[in-house]
Amino acid sequence: MDAIMKIAEGSICNPGCNKPLHLHPLFTTEDVYGHGRPTRIAFLDESAKIEQYVETLPVAEDITRRVFEVPWFKHYQPETIEQHAGAYKKVIKNYRALLPGDTDKDAEAGGYSSFFSSQKNT
Repeated sequence: MDAIMKIAEGSICNPGCNKPLHLHPLFTTEDVYGHGRPTRIAFLDESAKIEQYVETLPVAEDITRRVFEVPWFKHYQPETIEQHAGAYKKVIKNYRALLPGDTDKDAEAGGYSSFFSSQKNT
């Protein structure tokens, strides 16, 4: 839908939102304290493994597949906002006709808004 919105409707639509915080590298892989282990388990017993402390939260983990990001309107410009809203309404109204052209249905969506943007899972 992202390419369709940009090309056909002149608006921006990115799939996803911030990924779930419980899976953020800051807690699951980064060694913030320099203890040689992920932050989440840095102060636990040496036998603790990160896999024991990363819960599965299906709703939080699936949210990026169910939402999309819209432009930030930093200034109140009703005409511009209405133009974008009209583009979204048009795509929503015609989504069934657009589904056959959706080739990225399983593409990873979302990321983290942080200094981890250069890493693979952000």
